[in-house]
Amino acid sequence: MLTLLLKKINEGKIISSEMFSKMDIDELLDLRDESEFDSEWMRVF
Repeated sequence: MLTLLLKKINEGKIISSEMFSKMDIDELLDLRDESEFDSEWMRVF
């Protein structure tokens, strides 16, 4: 099952590069500084 999943990911059938092409990665990473993320991160940790 894991092999099949990895194969489909590598073929771009589950997660494709187009999925992330229009995202601002720096903006997404900055969201980690928000208190909502921080609170949940610490709760899980």
